[in-house]
Amino acid sequence: MTTDDLDPLLSPRPAPAAPAAREALYRRTVGVLAWRRRLRRAMTAAAAGLVFAAGVGFGWYAKPTPPPPAAVAPPAVPVLVPVPVPVPVPAGGSPGEAIPLAAADLELEAEKATDRTASARLYRRAGDKYLAELNDIPSATRCYSLYLAEAGPAGRPVAADDSWLLTRMKTSRTAQEKSDEPKSGT
Repeated sequence: MTTDDLDPLLSPRPAPAAPAAREALYRRTVGVLAWRRRLRRAMTAAAAGLVFAAGVGFGWYAKPTPPPPAAVAPPAVPVLVPVPVPVPVPAGGSPGEAIPLAAADLELEAEKATDRTASARLYRRAGDKYLAELNDIPSATRCYSLYLAEAGPAGRPVAADDSWLLTRMKTSRTAQEKSDEPKSGT
């Protein structure tokens, strides 16, 4: 018979150990397995905590920081220096004469006037200016309508110095009044 490396494996097995030894071996094996399982769970929890802490730390350091507020200089206070303002004087007139007003200014003065005749006169001048200088027919029509309302029946006869638009409005209003009169007889 030759001795071989496989002889111990091929030899008969030893007799089984006593039940007390077997029970002790079982308890030691179960304890080692339980300890390894707890160690594995603790390592998994520690790894998860480490990943969470790394995420929080990265988020904290990577957050955008607002730019520092720009230094705002206080607004400069302008120094008020009196400036002479030229006063327009009508051609050939003296500084005491009235300055001709624009059409819108005349209309505003007419609205402010408390006397109906003064108001009518200013509305007519405003309408004439709108028509002659600005060729603004709607504004001239508005002013002429207000003139006719303020002037009353005394302002309705056609005059030689009336503009074409005022003449047209006066004749139209006169024709309308005639058509509105009740017809007698038939």
